[in-house]
This record gives sequence, structure tokens and C-alpha cells, in this order.
Amino acid sequence: MTFSAHRETPAIDPPDLEQEIGATIRAARRRAGLTMTALASATGLSQAFLSHLETGRSAPSVATLYRLAQALNVLPQDLLPRAPGRDLVITRRGAGPRLTGTERGASGGDFRLLAGERDGLIKANEVTVSPNTPAGDWFEHPGEDLVFVIGGTLDIEFRDWQAVHLHDGDSIWYKGLQPHRWSFTSDQPTRLILVTAQHRQAHE
Repeated sequence: MTFSAHRETPAIDPPDLEQEIGATIRAARRRAGLTMTALASATGLSQAFLSHLETGRSAPSVATLYRLAQALNVLPQDLLPRAPGRDLVITRRGAGPRLTGTERGASGGDFRLLAGERDGLIKANEVTVSPNTPAGDWFEHPGEDLVFVIGGTLDIEFRDWQAVHLHDGDSIWYKGLQPHRWSFTSDQPTRLILVTAQHRQAHE
């Protein structure tokens, strides 16, 4: 009887988890438009500790993750790197993060992310706006918008074209680089689904 020699497969070092978490936190802070000083003030954490977190020299506790998530208006799991092969995001009813003013542009109302990633090429938002909300500032962005009105009315003005009036059940698609602004003339709250798709070159 012969025995073959057993060779152990060399261990492969896993990626530095602390650095991945730090990079994710830093990206979330920048999306929120916060300086490290402002985030330190909002969370009660020291700026030095936040610097250690973002550079991977320290790992956050669960409690710290929750404090950061609340200040950054994201879910705690959004601050953790996604495992390889898990390229999907499931959002339960009412659990999507609300978008910041920077992310939703010049439009008023409550914007809640329904599907997609904040940095993804495509994402869907549920938008709820109070009755008789006047037009905001002109807004433009790379990519494309698709809007479906669930209830109420939506008026979209295009600076170089014309205004469009939408009722519940209506939808519209347009390129985001056309300067546009929304207003809501209904006496009832307006609810709509906004799907935004970015061009890859703009995303990168």
C-alpha cells in the first residue's frame, strides 16, 4: 500500500476588514456632505477616533456603527462592506434610508430609497410631498429619470422646453441634464416613484 504525500494549500490572507469598513464609512460621510469635524460633533466621537476608523487603524463597535448610521442617515449595514458574491440589496417595507438634501437635489419632500445602492447606476425612490408645494430651484444631474405618479399631481418645468402636468397613473422619462424643477399643485399629498439611472462614465 502506498501513501501519497499530503500538501497543504497555502492560506490566503483575507482582505483587511478594518480598511474596508473605514473606506465604506468615509464614502458615506462624503455622500452626506459632512466633514470629519461635523461627523464627530454629530456622533460625540472624537475626530482622532474617526480618523482611525476611516483609515482602518481601528474597528467600530456595534454601538458606534449605529451612532454613525444615524448621523449619516443610512442603515448600520450600509457601513459594512458587502461579502463577495452578494451583489443584491433587499429593502423591506419602510426600511429604506431617507435621502439627504444633496442627494435629492432641489426637490422638496420626503425621499426614501426603495431599491438599489446609493452609489449604484440605478435606484428607485418613493417620494412623498406635501400639498401645494411650490417649485424649487432649477436642478440638473447626469443620467436619466423615470417618474411614475401614484397619487396627487406633479408639474415638471423644463427651462429650455415646456411644463408638463402629471396626474396619478401618469409617467414621464427625461434626461437629467435638462435643467428642470418640480412643483406640486394638488390639495392632497403627492406620492410618486422616481427611478434614476446614471451613465457609467458619470458614475465612475
